[in-house]
Amino acid sequence: MRSTKRTYKPNIQKKRVFDPATGEYKTIKVAASYLRTLAKRMQEGKKI
Repeated sequence: MRSTKRTYKPNIQKKRVFDPATGEYKTIKVAASYLRTLAKRMQEGKKI
C-alpha cells in the first residue's frame, strides 16, 4: 500500500587518492559509506 515508489541511491563522492605503485594521485568515485573502509585499507597498505 505504498503511495509512492521511492528509490534509494548511493551517496557518491569524488575522492583523490595517492597510488604508491605509480607515485601519483588518482580521482575515484566512491560511496560516502566506503570512505572509512578506504582510509583503513590505505593505512594497512592494501590495494584499493
